[in-house]
Amino acid sequence: MRRLLWLMCLWALPLSAVAEPELRGSPDELRAFLEPKEQIVRLDGSAEKKGYTDRAIVSLLVTTEEKLLSGAIEANRDMQERVAAAFVAAGIPAEAIQRARFSSSPQQGWFGRESYTVVNRLAVRITETGHLLDIAKVADAHEEVELSELTFEHTGEDAFRAQVRAEALDDIMEQKAFYERHFGVTLTPVNWSDGDIVETRRSLSRIIQMRQVSSEGSPSAFMMEDRSSEPAGAPTSFDEILYHARLQVIFRIEAPKRAPR
Repeated sequence: MRRLLWLMCLWALPLSAVAEPELRGSPDELRAFLEPKEQIVRLDGSAEKKGYTDRAIVSLLVTTEEKLLSGAIEANRDMQERVAAAFVAAGIPAEAIQRARFSSSPQQGWFGRESYTVVNRLAVRITETGHLLDIAKVADAHEEVELSELTFEHTGEDAFRAQVRAEALDDIMEQKAFYERHFGVTLTPVNWSDGDIVETRRSLSRIIQMRQVSSEGSPSAFMMEDRSSEPAGAPTSFDEILYHARLQVIFRIEAPKRAPR
C-alpha cells in the first residue's frame, strides 16, 4: 500500500512541474501583458519663410480746446477735415484715412472758468515710405495734431503662415518616406501636434522711426528720425518678418506582413 502511494506521488510530480503560472495583477497590467503596446515614432518638421511688411498704420491725435463744448467739437471736426484734405493732396487715398470716435473731457481753467477739450484719433494706412514724411509735415504745420503711434502690417500674413505650415508638413513626409524605404516598414499617422507659428520682426535701417522726446515744461512730442545705413539692393519695405513653423506627427510602425509558407 505504501509503495502504491509512493508511485502515485511520483506520477503526479511532473504534472505540477509543468503547470502554467497563475497570472495576477490589475486589469491594466494584464492588458499590457496580453496586448503589448504599439511601436510608435515621432517625427518633427520645421520651415521658415521671410517676408516684408508692406503697410504702415500711422495714428494721430487731434486735440482742440474751447470755452464751449460745442465750439471744441466743431473746431475738432474742422481740423480733421483740413488734415484729411492735406493727406489726400499728398497722394494718400481718402479710403485709407479712418476717423475714430471723439471723446471730450472738461478741464478747469484759470479763475474758475471751465473749458472743454475734445480729442479725436485719426488712423492712416500707407504703403509708401514717402507718405510718412508727408504725414509728419502736416502734423508739424498744426499744433493741434500729434503723431501718437506707428505700427506695421503684412498684408500677405495669412498666405505666408499657411505656406510655412505646409512646408513643415512636407518635411515630415519626406522623413517618413526615407525611413519606410530604408527600414522596410510602413508608418501610419496616429496623432499630430500643430505648434504655433512664431513671427520674428526686424526693423530695417531705412525705416523712418518715431522717437518720443519731451521738453521742459511741455508735453511729450514726437520727432522723426531717418536712418539710411541700409545696404544697397535691400527691398523697399517697412519691416522684415520671419515666419517659423514647427509641427510634430506620431506614426505607428507596422512591419511588413510575411507571406504564408
